[in-house]
Amino acid sequence: MKKVDFDIIPLSISIILLVISFVVIATSNYTLTLEHYIGLSAVLISTYLYFKKRMMYYVVFGLVLLIGALGFLNFFYTAFKIGIGSFGINPIMIALWILHTAIVYQIFEKLDANK
Repeated sequence: MKKVDFDIIPLSISIILLVISFVVIATSNYTLTLEHYIGLSAVLISTYLYFKKRMMYYVVFGLVLLIGALGFLNFFYTAFKIGIGSFGINPIMIALWILHTAIVYQIFEKLDANK
């Protein structure tokens, strides 16, 4: 039986959000902004790194999610932001970042225990 990698869960959720965004944009009047294009590029780069350079993926995707939490990029067609004035934090990105960080922490803890 093949071992299941749980570290792809945050990336797959991001890809699902992108697909949902493209379906909504294709069927309604929503348009993509620069934040969405940057988010799409970041997810594509992270997907490539996941399959080619796994350790670099952990760092890059964590930074992508952190930058997304601050509102500079977005995967979803609407921008949920919690904040005051022009500064806001995206709760979807925060949740993905926490999930990603928890999974990476468990992976590195397991690697450290094997030494």
